[in-house]
Amino acid sequence: MKIAVPTENNHIYGHFGKAKLFTVYEVTENASIHQTALNTEGSGHGALVAALKEEKVDTLLCGGIGGPAKSGLEKEGIKVISGLSGEVEQLVFAYLQGKLPESGGVTCNHHHGEEHDCNHHEDGHDCHCH
Repeated sequence: MKIAVPTENNHIYGHFGKAKLFTVYEVTENASIHQTALNTEGSGHGALVAALKEEKVDTLLCGGIGGPAKSGLEKEGIKVISGLSGEVEQLVFAYLQGKLPESGGVTCNHHHGEEHDCNHHEDGHDCHCH
């Protein structure tokens, strides 16, 4: 099993689509855990989904995530548990022990109330800001 967490300073990074680094935990059948870093350089929502799929991630633990990104991950068979905050390693161990709450759903509303340029989104994305 592989668990990915968008990470900044050993804590969950709050915005999936802008994450530059993911910590990936591989848990083997004998319960050993191997940790690696996946540097994505803030590739954007679609590229992040592809990177996690290529890395063979089974589960994403994250803070904020938008609907299209969440749907894209789930379409690739990646379970998404969102709405989390805190220290990455503690969250991973809580997940492995079954102590995390169910996903908080789509928690990204970064488009509302912020000035931004929608041209940074991948083709086909509609953020409804016009």
